[in-house]
Amino acid sequence: MVNRSAVWCCLIAVAAALPCHGQEAATRSGLPELVVLDCGNYSSYRGHLLSWRAGDALALAIDARGRWEVTPRRQVRREIEARKLSPPFAAAHAQLLGDVLGAKFAARGTVQSCDVSHDGAQVKLSLTVDLIDVQSGEVLASETADGTARASGRETPIIDIQVSQALARAAESVAGGLPAFRRVKGMVYALLRKRQALINLGREHGIKKGIELVVYREGYDEDARTPTLTPVGRIKIVEVTATDSTVRIVKASKPLQRQDVIHAILPVAGPATEPPR
Repeated sequence: MVNRSAVWCCLIAVAAALPCHGQEAATRSGLPELVVLDCGNYSSYRGHLLSWRAGDALALAIDARGRWEVTPRRQVRREIEARKLSPPFAAAHAQLLGDVLGAKFAARGTVQSCDVSHDGAQVKLSLTVDLIDVQSGEVLASETADGTARASGRETPIIDIQVSQALARAAESVAGGLPAFRRVKGMVYALLRKRQALINLGREHGIKKGIELVVYREGYDEDARTPTLTPVGRIKIVEVTATDSTVRIVKASKPLQRQDVIHAILPVAGPATEPPR
């Protein structure tokens, strides 16, 4: 007879160990910061701590790719509980948690389905993940993947173990397909004729000819006592040097000014590394 309490102790111990892995990831330099939230559950399966376990599996899989600085999951869950939030998370909640935890991006997942065979030996699970820009709340990318797991014929099936294995496989596939981004801040430093301007971002920052960027104006809300960032226009890169670019003003709600800022969200070049086996 399998001791299910002992199995659960093992599963919880594994989940508790995940933040330590994330803390090791935090020592990497130059990687974009990412907070992985607990996942929503749209499936009919109501097994123990599925939202939490899905978030842990996703964080572990993304961290293994080496393209993000993943916030330790223990810190994430502490902030979720402190604010009495629960998945599925709205973009505004992802922004709030990302901002509090000092991350520029947030991963918000949902378990779309979780089908268990009649004998409990096989599980097929579908996981969808949105990558959210913390500053704007915009969904930058979305990825869906399936994961399956089956107990061997000699084992007594324990459904939650098969679910955890299917989660890990789905999360691994999602992490492989999810692009990494970074945020680069620049500014307008000269206004030219014919609706053109110069910005202090160039090739070495990842800027390429033809891309469009949003221009913001920084301010301060005296009542709320907080800085503000108001979009004032959109620009298109027409010429690029190593350190700056000439841009054409595509549209503007207000005339652009020197020192207006650009927050460029750029994909990180290069394929994701394969996770260790």
